[in-house]
Amino acid sequence: MFTFTLALVLIISAVSLYGFYNRDFFERYLFDLAAVRGKRDWVRLLSSGFLHVGVGHLFFNMYSFYSFATALEKVYSPLLVAAVFFLSVLGGNLFSLVVNRKKTDWRAVGASGGVCGILYAYIFLMEGGSIRIMFLPVDIPVHIYAVAFLLVSYILMKREVGNIGHDAHIGGAVTGTLSAIVIIPWVILEEWYIMLAMFAPIAALMIFDGIRERRKSIS
Repeated sequence: MFTFTLALVLIISAVSLYGFYNRDFFERYLFDLAAVRGKRDWVRLLSSGFLHVGVGHLFFNMYSFYSFATALEKVYSPLLVAAVFFLSVLGGNLFSLVVNRKKTDWRAVGASGGVCGILYAYIFLMEGGSIRIMFLPVDIPVHIYAVAFLLVSYILMKREVGNIGHDAHIGGAVTGTLSAIVIIPWVILEEWYIMLAMFAPIAALMIFDGIRERRKSIS
């Protein structure tokens, strides 16, 4: 029985359900860029990870979290699951804060950053394997998924596709990967080519987008 993982799922679910019916509570603890930057309301960087916009959003995140966190809890410890999850929620929201710094109305909720952190920690801390995406009939090798998910998330983030925090996904994934390196430092020697394939394209796209935006501001 994965006591901690299950307990965290139940706590997040309970808080989210309460937020569905208590709008004041929901507004007080969601990630609101203006409140974080203007009022230094830093607690929102973590508390927003316990809120969701609906049952579907909550179920998908908790299903994904439970699927990978249980394996990490079994092989490592509840402390590792807790550290990776909370650091990745924070990392996802901090990345979102930087990416959306010029916006005054940016608001978000969800445990997606933490879930992505757990997923990427799983990819680099567990041996091989594959990932089954809901509703797809085929398994995807974890390393192919790791590269593709980050690249697609960045493209969708730049195009602002859907009401989804793609930036939090990226920040959480990066935090989860860094957590894996801290836990098992030699993983970077064994998996360096995967990490290079993950981050090099995004770094190149960020540089290209930065140059393009600078040229637009000058012209």
